Amino acid sequence: TRWRHQRVPALAVRRAAWLRLLSALPPALALAGVATIWVTSAGPRRASFRTRPTSGRNLVVLLDASASMATASGGFATAQRAVERFVELRRYDRLALVMFGSRAAVLAPLTHDRTALLAMARQLSPAVLGTETAIGDGLAVALRLLEGTPRGSGGIVLVSDGRNNAGVLDPRTAADAAADHGVIVDAVGVAGAAEGNSEAGLDEVLLHDLAARTRGEFI
Repeated sequence: TRWRHQRVPALAVRRAAWLRLLSALPPALALAGVATIWVTSAGPRRASFRTRPTSGRNLVVLLDASASMATASGGFATAQRAVERFVELRRYDRLALVMFGSRAAVLAPLTHDRTALLAMARQLSPAVLGTETAIGDGLAVALRLLEGTPRGSGGIVLVSDGRNNAGVLDPRTAADAAADHGVIVDAVGVAGAAEGNSEAGLDEVLLHDLAARTRGEFI
């Protein structure tokens, strides 16, 4: 799996430098890096897109369980392990889990019960919500879970190969809605290897764009 990130011009040079080191990490560690972003960018400044508190956040993990993730060699299992690692690291936040294929469903609402959420994540299977990929609809469901969250205190971590091909809502429209509500979307691109070490259908362009529209990171 290959990992890249989007450098946001306003980010500190020091933070951008260590983010570049992620492109060399396996998926679980890369998503652990996303978890750390919420900490390293926190500070005494007024809450905004670029100010992420160290704890007390409402974070929705949005997991792609479409057929394209299942057919990529190790793609879904890789994403699953990465999600588990992320949940383990964010001990002081309320976390939710949303999974999507052709449609999206809330598997766990916002909760502090990481044990129950981890148990749920470990039991997931791809394609149970349809074989297609409705990223926009998934983002909409995740955003609804964050209703009432103070501006700058909510985030969505999208774990996907980015191969959108279904759904009512365009993913970019959903990302714009998230930005309007002060919700950051971090996009973590996951693709299993096809033949050799080549990537199997990772749409970096879309994932990069979704993150950029909300001033999030693409890893």
